[in-house]
Amino acid sequence: MASKKNKVVVNVEDKEHEEVRVKKSDRSQFLENKQAETKEHIDEFYSNPKYSSINRPSIKAFSWLKFLIIIIIFGFLAGLAGSVFIFRQKKIDLPGGLTISIEEFFPVSEEKEEKSEQITIMAEDYIQDLEENISAGLLRIFLAKDVADDQLSLGFLEQIYAPWQVLGIGAMISEEGWLITTADLKEEESYVVLDKNNEVFPVEEFRTYEENKVNFLKINHSHPVVLELNKGQDIFSGAEVLIFDKFNNLHLTEVSNPRARRIYQTADLVRSTDYFSDYLRLNRDISILSFPNGLVFDQRGSLIGLISNESLVPTWHLGRVQHYLAQGEEIQKTYLGIDYIKIEEAPGLLNSYFQDLNYGSIVYGDPLPESPADLAGIKNADVIIRADQIILAGKQELTYLVQEKLPGEEINLVVLREGEETEFNVILRGERETEEAVSED
Repeated sequence: MASKKNKVVVNVEDKEHEEVRVKKSDRSQFLENKQAETKEHIDEFYSNPKYSSINRPSIKAFSWLKFLIIIIIFGFLAGLAGSVFIFRQKKIDLPGGLTISIEEFFPVSEEKEEKSEQITIMAEDYIQDLEENISAGLLRIFLAKDVADDQLSLGFLEQIYAPWQVLGIGAMISEEGWLITTADLKEEESYVVLDKNNEVFPVEEFRTYEENKVNFLKINHSHPVVLELNKGQDIFSGAEVLIFDKFNNLHLTEVSNPRARRIYQTADLVRSTDYFSDYLRLNRDISILSFPNGLVFDQRGSLIGLISNESLVPTWHLGRVQHYLAQGEEIQKTYLGIDYIKIEEAPGLLNSYFQDLNYGSIVYGDPLPESPADLAGIKNADVIIRADQIILAGKQELTYLVQEKLPGEEINLVVLREGEETEFNVILRGERETEEAVSED
């Protein structure tokens, strides 16, 4: 049996203006009340006169200009990072098998490396050429073999001048065949020298400069390679130098102080016109005791020092030794007879007479009796301010100016005494002449 359905008719016109109400949930009602409460508190805060100086924040739209600036900044940083990455690569591989070589477009770093390598190679080549040039003027010294009456009294091996038998090396310093060396030699012994080509030359003459314990040997060499003696010019702290030991091995180092002095007490400040009190000091990492009888050369190939068993003798301390060798005369020092102190090295002097001076050499004590200075009338406390018109200041030292002269030559001295300048022309004498003068008295 079929059920009967009820038909419901709704009048649309009656419902058109009817208000529809939706009941809110408890949570929605709570949040709405809370928001209203918060707004009420904010309005109350800004309406309070106590906080009238505080402006209510306003909401502004984000500026397109700011957005553009930020994009530009990030683009710049990204480009910079990309450039750094690209320049650090030698080549870049792109899709499709393409390769871009950075070195072809930017070869600067490679050029710098090539230049650096070229400079290093040039320095090494220069040192090698310098070594060859110096070695040509160096000769090895041996004790002569004892061969009687030109007969072969020695065995085959005994005739050989072996490397371990070398006594030292000498540098050729004159066309006449004179060598200079600090090898420990004796006048009563016979010696030979060997050049770079192992040619043997007997020593014909032997001399010693007692002041510096330096020996001079003369050989008959038809084509000697002469090496220059440096007079102390262009030698400064840090200058690179070459050391040849007695086995002709090369060592590189540098100058620490070309005119070093050992000052342990105030009395060590006193200098003499008749001998040198300074010395050539090399790098502290180099011990001269490791190179006995060695020779020291500068970067130009001139001899600047000789290493003995005790010290390093600068060549500028040898004075006019080449003159004595050429003339066949005995090597001796030049005497003036004055001890002195440099004004620059004597701060704190109480005498007002010295306080007003900033250069010069104070005569310390009376000159040696019967010395050229004594005979000329120079006295204690005189201040020598000029020698041969050269002002005695800085590196200009009275000792060097005196030792550059020969006995019998004259030196002009300007002396400050009691505020007045007095001029002296002093005739210098030699070591032997001075000793003879003293012995006669």
